[in-house]
Formats: sequence, structure tokens, C-alpha cells
Amino acid sequence: MESPYQYVRELPLREINEIQQSLMEAYLELSYTKSRKSIRVKELCKAAYVARSTFYVYYDSMEELLEHIENNIIFQLLKLNDAVAYEERTISSMAFYGETLAYLNTHKRWFYSFLVQEPNQSFIKKWKDAIKQHLWERVRHKGLSGPNEALIFEMVAAEAIAGYTFWLAHPYETNEADIKQLLIYTLGMLE
Repeated sequence: MESPYQYVRELPLREINEIQQSLMEAYLELSYTKSRKSIRVKELCKAAYVARSTFYVYYDSMEELLEHIENNIIFQLLKLNDAVAYEERTISSMAFYGETLAYLNTHKRWFYSFLVQEPNQSFIKKWKDAIKQHLWERVRHKGLSGPNEALIFEMVAAEAIAGYTFWLAHPYETNEADIKQLLIYTLGMLE
């Protein structure tokens, strides 16, 4: 049986050169301070130190750039946690999503923009499905499939993203250790 979340592993991903990296970073920085819909190509190119015509060599629209950014971040998140699916230890004995927290910490402004300032529903859905893909692989690998599996996956993925979102929105009210403990507690339902 194929995973219903497998599509996240097959998202279109292109190589990223220095110019694209510059455009992506400039877009993410601009989206931290203003609405994504209000970012214009001219403004983006100025922030990225790239000619407007160069933007159109790589992207047909700002939406295409945003999708490229989303897919790239999802790919990074999947890669960070791929080993989780096949770890032999129980979830409660490992630092589940610890690397994800480190990645979020490194790119706080990006995630703040996508989760808190102006929630990006497309990105959030892809991320939830990436978490569910890891959980699906883990459950299949360990032979633990059972009733309400899809519901449990949804609850765990939603809780993880809600925890990260709360942490970004309220940095002084919680810390990484609290988030890890709560995630471990919820993930224990799968063991």
C-alpha cells in the first residue's frame, strides 16, 4: 500500500543557484515585514540585487517563486527527519524533531512569516503531510498500523506545527525543551 502522503516526496524541486537563493532569501525577508501579496517583482529584485529580467529567467510569477520556496523548505524538513521513520528506539527515548527545532531556530524569520505573521496554508498543509509521511513510514516499518491511524497522524502533525507556531509567536512563554516534551508525549500514542 502506498502512503497517501507520498506526494510530498515527489514535489517538484529544482536546483538552486546563487541568483535563485538570493531571490528566495530576499522574498522571505520581505515577507517577514510585509504582506506577501504586496511584494512586487521590482522590489524583490532590488532587495536581492538582481535585475528584473533575471527574475523572469527563473520564474514566471511570484507565485512560482513562492511554490519553489515552499517545496525547498519541505524538502529540507523531510531530509532532516528521514531517519526517524526507521529508528529502532521508541519515540519517547529520542529527540524527535530536535533537528527540526534547530532548523526553525536558524530560520526563525522565515517560519514566523509562514506560520504567524501571515499563515501560508499551502505550506502548512505540505508540512503536515511531510510529518504524516514520516509517521506513516515509521508505523509501517514497525508493523504498528491500526485503527484511527489517519486521525492520530493528523492530530500529531497539527500539534507539532501548533507547538512550533506558538513558540515563534510567544518566544518568552515557552522553550524548545517544553515543545520537545509535549511532542514526545503526543507521539507516544504511536508506540
